Amino acid sequence: MGVTKAMFSQGYCLNDECKDYNQGVFLSWVGHTYICLCCNEVGRTKFEKHWPTWYDNLDFNQVRLEFMYWAPDDTFKSLCIITDESKDKACNVWNIQNPNIKTEKQAKKIATDALGYLQRADHTIFEPDIVIRNSEIILDFDAPWSKLREDLTRLENTLGGSRLCLECKKT
Repeated sequence: MGVTKAMFSQGYCLNDECKDYNQGVFLSWVGHTYICLCCNEVGRTKFEKHWPTWYDNLDFNQVRLEFMYWAPDDTFKSLCIITDESKDKACNVWNIQNPNIKTEKQAKKIATDALGYLQRADHTIFEPDIVIRNSEIILDFDAPWSKLREDLTRLENTLGGSRLCLECKKT
C-alpha cells in the first residue's frame, strides 16, 4: 500500500536566460505541466510529498524534512531531522519533501510540528487525502485572563494525549 501524498506544488522555469529562472511559483493545484509566464517555456513542477519509511504501527520518533529545492538539478539541498530521543530507535520515520521551505528555521518548525502531530495521530494519517497541517496557538500573557484561559484550554485540547503532555504531567 503506497502512502505517498502530494499536496501542493511549485513550478520552476528552467530557461537560464529567463528572469524567472529557478524561481519557484506556488501552485495551489497538483498539476503536471508548468509553463513560465515570462518566457512561455515548459518548466518543472515539484510536489510537496509526505510518506512513512515503514508503518507497522503509529509510533513515530523521527521526521526527516528535505527542503531548499534546486530545480536545475532536481535535488533538495538541505535536510532537517527532528528526533524524539525518549522513544525507541526502532520507531517509524515520517519523510517530507517540501519545495516551499527555503530556510532552516522554517524547516525545524514544520518538522517539529509534524512530529508532534504524528505522536497524537490515528490511522487516518495513512489515508491519501489527509494532509498533516498544524495550527499555531500563540499565548499572549498580557491578554485578559478570560482570553488567556480560553487559549490555554484550546492548547490543551490540541495537544491531547501527546507525549509532550504526558511527560510534563510526570514532573
